[in-house]
Amino acid sequence: MTIEPKRYKVIIGGEVYSLVSDEAQELVEKAVAQANSLLQDIGTKANLLDARKIALLALLQTELERTRLQAMMDGLCSKEASMAQTIERMLSVVTSLQ
Repeated sequence: MTIEPKRYKVIIGGEVYSLVSDEAQELVEKAVAQANSLLQDIGTKANLLDARKIALLALLQTELERTRLQAMMDGLCSKEASMAQTIERMLSVVTSLQ
């Protein structure tokens, strides 16, 4: 089943944008709220008014977080594979003992 993209009007950084997404409305709203919060935080903490600089810093922060989470997920997948192999070896030993 194909999900039909929906059109949204959102306000990010005080600007109105039209976007098309196949994501659920709640997810889009949450992402927009987080983006606005991040832009506000960066602008305040860095004492910046230049929207472009604030957006670039927000993009960099978001990519750093995404990269960190991806590395964490890769590590968990590796651990999961290792644990699965260990369980298979243990089951093999138990089966051979019966």
